[in-house]
Amino acid sequence: MAAAPSSLREQIRDELSCSICLDPFTRPKVLPCQHTFCQDCLQDHASRRVPFQCPICRQQLRLPPQVVAGLPDNYLIANLCEMLQSQEKLPEETREQPQLGNKCSLHPSEEVKLYCKHCQVPLCVDCVEESHEGHPTMSLKGALQERRDLIAEGRNILETYCSFIRVLRDEERDLDDQKQQTDNKIEEAYDQACAQIIQKLTEDKERLLSEVETNHWRNKGAIQKYRDGVLVDAYELSCACGGTEHVDDSALLGRKSNLTDLVPRLREKTVPSPLQTHPAVFEPTEKFTCTLGKVTVPGVAAGHHQGDQSQKTVYVRRLTFGQEKGPGQLCSSEGATISDEGEIFIAEMTTQRIVVFSMQGTYVRQFRTVIDEKHSMDPRDVTIDGEGNLWWWGAVDLPCSTPNRAEC
Repeated sequence: MAAAPSSLREQIRDELSCSICLDPFTRPKVLPCQHTFCQDCLQDHASRRVPFQCPICRQQLRLPPQVVAGLPDNYLIANLCEMLQSQEKLPEETREQPQLGNKCSLHPSEEVKLYCKHCQVPLCVDCVEESHEGHPTMSLKGALQERRDLIAEGRNILETYCSFIRVLRDEERDLDDQKQQTDNKIEEAYDQACAQIIQKLTEDKERLLSEVETNHWRNKGAIQKYRDGVLVDAYELSCACGGTEHVDDSALLGRKSNLTDLVPRLREKTVPSPLQTHPAVFEPTEKFTCTLGKVTVPGVAAGHHQGDQSQKTVYVRRLTFGQEKGPGQLCSSEGATISDEGEIFIAEMTTQRIVVFSMQGTYVRQFRTVIDEKHSMDPRDVTIDGEGNLWWWGAVDLPCSTPNRAEC
């Protein structure tokens, strides 16, 4: 088959090149954001960039425990790179359509006039009689024209594919730009909401402090008023009793005093009772929740999958995994979820297991959903929360003495 034009080969080579080292991929690894890089390039990037971010979309990602080596391999890209390198290693004369002579190489006296469609070789009349009898043949001129037509059609198809790849790359860039704009709007909304919340909380704080201040001075005013009353009585009693310690009896009786009225009156008050005050107590809110808004996809109704079902799908990648026997066997799958590390967790209800596969459909491991020695669970669904914890729910088998089942 003739090689693609150099410009098309360069475009294909660019698509199969790492954006870090700019060379064809070596041991390509795919990140959770679906961008692919060489394993060594990612390893060097991870050692210099903490926390780890995708070199293209700048999305912050959490690497698996095995770091870069634990990321899924991109086998499709690896196979295409091998094909590209094998094609580039062929000599130029083997990649181009060979020129055909007029004389047969096996029968020099005969001219080549026919073409064997079964063996795809030019023939003379003697070649047909000796080794190609019964094979479909056509004229050499017609075969050359048919081959040229196929090459032209193939190049047109290749140009269409390369154009489509360019459109996909432009669409990917547009998606990155739109995501960045959406991220900026969320950040802006967050800053505005924070400013409004801080202003509201500041006003609330000032109001609470004002209420506490008012109550505080009300209590202190009551104490001051109570103390003033006690001081008046104490001062009056002090004046009546003052200077009588060293006075003789005749002088003591000769002095005018209001003790006769004062002491019985104060005797009824006895000791001043403590004043009951009521200091303010602050009870903080136990839970404070707020929301900035929600992310919507214009034109898609809530609860439906993204994308117009009426649109024609150009490329669909279908992943098939699981087998009927042995490790990775699937019998009654009820739910599935995908982790940030690119692992697929599937809930198996009847076998009471969680089965784990890679993004390429390769069986990884499995584990039972047994709670303890007396309880087991038939998992109905499985999910992963924002902190990377795996959760599943289903029906719990109670002990034999209890015939019922509980939903957890």
